[in-house]
Amino acid sequence: MTSCHRGAKGLSRAERVAIFGGSHGNEMSGVTLVKLWLENGVEIRRRGVEVTPFIANPRAVETCTRYIDSDLNRAFTTENLRAPHCEDLPYEVRRAQEINQIFGPKGSQDAYDVIFDLHNTTSNMGGTVILESTQDDFNLQMVHYIQSAIAPASCSVLVNDHPVLKYATTRSVAKHALGLEVGPQPQGVVRGDILEIMRKILKHALDFIELFNGGTEFPPCTVDVYRVSERVDYPRDECGNISGLVHPDLQDRDWEPLNPGEPIFQMFDGRTMLYEGDSTVYPTFINEAAYYEKRQAFVTTRKDQLEATESNPRDSNSRELLRKVQQPEFGRPLQAQDDDVSLYIQKLASCNPKILIISGFIYVPDNWVRMTSPGLLHFLGNCSKRTDGRCNMLYLKPCLSSCSFISVCLFSLFCREL
Repeated sequence: MTSCHRGAKGLSRAERVAIFGGSHGNEMSGVTLVKLWLENGVEIRRRGVEVTPFIANPRAVETCTRYIDSDLNRAFTTENLRAPHCEDLPYEVRRAQEINQIFGPKGSQDAYDVIFDLHNTTSNMGGTVILESTQDDFNLQMVHYIQSAIAPASCSVLVNDHPVLKYATTRSVAKHALGLEVGPQPQGVVRGDILEIMRKILKHALDFIELFNGGTEFPPCTVDVYRVSERVDYPRDECGNISGLVHPDLQDRDWEPLNPGEPIFQMFDGRTMLYEGDSTVYPTFINEAAYYEKRQAFVTTRKDQLEATESNPRDSNSRELLRKVQQPEFGRPLQAQDDDVSLYIQKLASCNPKILIISGFIYVPDNWVRMTSPGLLHFLGNCSKRTDGRCNMLYLKPCLSSCSFISVCLFSLFCREL
């Protein structure tokens, strides 16, 4: 098992988010949810975030098929996106160009911040988040938040950064791309339990974005992932026809260990084909219906751990706030010229339901205030502490303005310590 660590503080706010359903027209959980949210989007609204539900492949959805001419979730190559637009292009290539114009351009600063691409699988994968990079601290922090929020239920993380097996997905248009794969569910069918898993994972993902944009700082974390290793085809005869099926001992065992010498295929002639790898792997997408055409019985993965560094949004206002907080004289009361800082703090507080400033009181949950902080101790003489059993209440003395630099100190500390 390896570990990957990066340094990426000061990530940009994720203000534009899209939720794609129907990239494959017969994967009904995403189609159903996106249609619901197009009619009434209350459920997916979050402070400081523009959330756009979107049917990615409407013609495939109308016919309840995976695609019309070609797989949309493989169509976002540079060649396709740059191809001259004409009616002779496959429908999904033309649709990819349209999506790139609306939510991209891919790889540019104008692209949407986040795209969630909702998928179903016939495999027994449960709820799975698919990442395309090990270098995205924002996504890793989001996944860590989701896993913590849904515990004791599980949410597996599949990373496909394989140089050969990685493909140009619909979601790759965004700065941060996340696939959500939930199963088992037959094609063209909606299962209530599977839809609810998808709904819960997406809810927590949007909650994370709201908190992140509101100034919450997330400490370093470690995420257990499965990294794509190899694609395994069905056994075939000399004419290319399938000559065996997934072995019953392997069927429905997504994410479970597969050891060398264990059965993987049951041949039509009665023989058993064994796994001949040199180490334990963790198969997934086992016997996925849509992958027969792609000559794939399952993919093997290997366990890994990825480390995400401390993450918090930084915009020009917050950088200026931190600069003022770090000045030696930041203990003085706010003056008239400091109204920008005062208003900024109040604005942040109003956007974040977890901190509240009312009539000189700052309500902050106990574990968000570290009373041993030297910077905070220096200013405790300017305020008195009370408690109601749920929160610390730091009362600013009347000699200070209603939003003094003690407020700045506390708010900055709140952002660092969350």
